[in-house]
Formats: sequence, structure tokens, C-alpha cells
Amino acid sequence: MKVLGWIFAVFGVLNLIVGFIAAAKAPEVAGERIIFGITIGALGIFMISRAKKKEQEKEEQNRWNNQ
Repeated sequence: MKVLGWIFAVFGVLNLIVGFIAAAKAPEVAGERIIFGITIGALGIFMISRAKKKEQEKEEQNRWNNQ
């Protein structure tokens, strides 16, 4: 899930950059690209955050079980 999150985050940032570049040439398409980039980027960041939280929960459970 962490790897997929990083892929989504990078893909979102790239779409955001393309959206800003497209704003100069085709403003009607730029809005869709920017919104898509923000959405995919946020999903990627959420997935990374959730994966880290699961790892922490697992470590805490292992520490609790080993005591």
C-alpha cells in the first residue's frame, strides 16, 4: 500500500504540473488536470500515511505481546 501511495502521489504531482502548463495553452482542459492531480496526490498521501500508521500499530502490538 505504501508503494502504491508513492506512485499515486508522484502521478498526482505530475498531473498538477501538466495542468499548470496546460493553463497557458488550453484553459478548459487545465482545470480538469489540476483537480485530478490534487485528488490523486491526496489519495497517495493518505495511503502513505495509513501504511505508516499500520506499521506503528503493528510495532506497538508486538511490543505489548513481547512484554
